Amino acid sequence: MIKALATFNYCRKKKGKQLRKILRVSALFVIWLTVTGGIFLADSPANGEISQPVKVIVDSGDTLWGLAKIHAPRGMDVRHYLAEVLEENKLASMLIYPGQEIILP
Repeated sequence: MIKALATFNYCRKKKGKQLRKILRVSALFVIWLTVTGGIFLADSPANGEISQPVKVIVDSGDTLWGLAKIHAPRGMDVRHYLAEVLEENKLASMLIYPGQEIILP
């Protein structure tokens, strides 16, 4: 009887250790999956980063640099975005005027 009880306790402890190990590995996997998924989903089109061009009417005091800084996609260098704005609007210089319509890609 005592031998059977000792064997039962040993098996129970062993199963408990295995279960804790499985839970730890599963938790680490879920954390890894969350971090990795967050990195890839942060720049996905579904996140709203890539959008349709926006038409902006220039107000007094607006600058092309200021507009590009506000509307540039997150993580994109403002200078690169500014080059896209200049190309999209076929502008030869950075001069803009109040009332002018600018397309921001």
